Amino acid sequence: MELTENQVQQVKSYVIKNFNYIDLQMEVIDHIISDIETRLSNQISFEKALKLATLKWNKFFEKDYLLFYFGSMYSAPKMVLQKAKATYKLYYFWFLAIYFIGILGLVGLKEINYSFNIEFKETVTLAFRLALAIAVINFNYILFKIWLSKVKTVYSFIIKSHTLMNFFVIIPFIDGFFKVDGSLININIVFMMVGIYFSVIDVVFYKKHLQAIKTHLQWN
Repeated sequence: MELTENQVQQVKSYVIKNFNYIDLQMEVIDHIISDIETRLSNQISFEKALKLATLKWNKFFEKDYLLFYFGSMYSAPKMVLQKAKATYKLYYFWFLAIYFIGILGLVGLKEINYSFNIEFKETVTLAFRLALAIAVINFNYILFKIWLSKVKTVYSFIIKSHTLMNFFVIIPFIDGFFKVDGSLININIVFMMVGIYFSVIDVVFYKKHLQAIKTHLQWN
């Protein structure tokens, strides 16, 4: 049994009031409508079916966190965490690969007796700091736009969870890349690679965030 326009509006009002991640709202509304229609076919009143459906979905709107992917500082409704994990998983494992392969690779360089002259160090340091400056500006511009906006999506949640990744771009920018003896500060090279990586993927997620807003406006 299909719902009337007024009944659909009641479902929409419930979802919008209790769940403000706009890119998942339509999906949730469709699920709840389907659930209610199934209950109505069993001769249950709309009011009772709506109440049962909302009791079921309130559990999905409860906040939780995924420590491994997003840390304990960033919580979100369980449904958002499930979608964020599915979206972010591949990007996260690429981060781990860059970090640990970078660490292992640069540790291996310790076995090589090397050092660089002053001119080379200055050129490389300038190039690296320029790359990091671009990454820092880009990274924090996107974070600023996301934190300033009241619009929430799965992608904005992922970007917010990267706030502390500023550590990876600021430390090497301040500390530099070479020791006094001319050898590399290996960990800072790894931090630089990770920082630039997060700066790039946040551009991807920010574009997806904007597209989600556009889709939501078209739906409304």
